[in-house]
Amino acid sequence: MADELWDTMLRFHHEVTLPALRAALLEERGENLAAHVETRREVEILRADTRRLEIMGAETRRELEILGAETRRELEILGAETHRELEILGAETHRELEILGAETHRQFVETHRQFDLSRAENRRHFDVSMESLRHDIGLVAEKVIRVEEKLGQEAAGIRTEMNERFDETHALIRFSHTELERRIHLLEGP
Repeated sequence: MADELWDTMLRFHHEVTLPALRAALLEERGENLAAHVETRREVEILRADTRRLEIMGAETRRELEILGAETRRELEILGAETHRELEILGAETHRELEILGAETHRQFVETHRQFDLSRAENRRHFDVSMESLRHDIGLVAEKVIRVEEKLGQEAAGIRTEMNERFDETHALIRFSHTELERRIHLLEGP
């Protein structure tokens, strides 16, 4: 009877259990194959995303280089314009000084001629002329200071804007890489 029981169990095992196990293994193998195909597809998507990010980074670098070159050209133009303005101001100041000098000389000659008539009057004319000259020189100095301040402010503004854009670009790239790494870790699993 034990032999019959044993034979029955073996038949049951061969007829029922082994085919069920084979079917379960084949089903599991199919699911694993499908999951493997899905994982490969997601990895390819991530690679494509990475390539797009690299292209965006290169484009950003090119744009920043172009902005830098444009900024340098603008600064060179501003510098040249400022230099021309300063030359014009210098020439105008020189002409004004020559005119004022000629006027002062004329007044000085006149003062000598009238010295005996009114020493106090001559002194007053001389003081007025010198004050006018000092005032004109002060105006020129103020204009030069304002031009220098404007250039400093413009350069600082451009630097600030470039730094902000660099920071924004770097933050975007860091975020994209972090997100990409997170997605890869999720796909690779623990």
